[in-house]
Amino acid sequence: MNKDSYYLKFINQALEVASAIPKYFSKFSKRIFNNRQKLTLLVLKQKLRTTYRDLVELLKITSIPSLIKLKRIPHFTTLIRFSKRLSPLLVRKLITYSCKISKPKKLKLGIDATGLTLLEPSTYYTIRTGKSTIRRKFMQITACVLLDKQLVSSCRIKRLTSIRNIDFLTTVRDSARLGRVEFVSADKGYDAEKHYEYVMNNLGSVLYIPIKKQRKGYRRRGFWRKKAAKLFNEDLYHQRSKIETIFSVIKRKYGSVLGAKSCLTQGRELHQKILTYNLDRLCKIIDHITLGCHQSFLGRVS
Repeated sequence: MNKDSYYLKFINQALEVASAIPKYFSKFSKRIFNNRQKLTLLVLKQKLRTTYRDLVELLKITSIPSLIKLKRIPHFTTLIRFSKRLSPLLVRKLITYSCKISKPKKLKLGIDATGLTLLEPSTYYTIRTGKSTIRRKFMQITACVLLDKQLVSSCRIKRLTSIRNIDFLTTVRDSARLGRVEFVSADKGYDAEKHYEYVMNNLGSVLYIPIKKQRKGYRRRGFWRKKAAKLFNEDLYHQRSKIETIFSVIKRKYGSVLGAKSCLTQGRELHQKILTYNLDRLCKIIDHITLGCHQSFLGRVS
């Protein structure tokens, strides 16, 4: 495989991030394949938007097995079992770790939520089971992102029937572990006194949320809400629109429909999509830095 291949860079980046997890989950493992190799194959599956069976067939005709040092081609059920053992907590830690690789200094955070649709059943199946053909449930992802690098730093996933502005405190708290928070930007749905208090009092930062239009004579309540209203910066708040770009990229590149059947496997699939996005984004950031250094060197030589 060509050393300039983008997929080669993606695989190397995946192996680097996968090094943060144990090589084997059990001391009784047969040690034919390690966890880092299997995780790399899982994110590659999301990257290629293929099935487990097709991915294994692809391994037979490419040099990918030698790149990740596979002893032999795994059976597709090996990857399915590994995906089931991969806990959401572990994947969320890998998502945060992938942000740590980019070495963020001052954190400019944005938070928002979106939904991914579930695979619709066939008409024949719905008639035979007597179920409704309308599927109202979907998987909601609440994501906190690094706005300057456009990386997902933390997330929470739940199956709901309508978009809810929840999980603000947990996602921001997880992201704040990466470093000092400069500001947090969110939409009007997250306008709550407890959110202002946590960001401004606990983190020593600023929360930018636009003021809702209220009836005449309405007085804004809450000590921290009033303080945030005086510090509101419209330009910094509008950086939140980068989150919409991230959601759009995830849906377009890795699919907006979840093919898994159960709630648990749907959550695992969505976590893997987010990790794949971060790895993809890291490759582009590193390429951009390398190109900048190369151009700077050429400028000095000339």
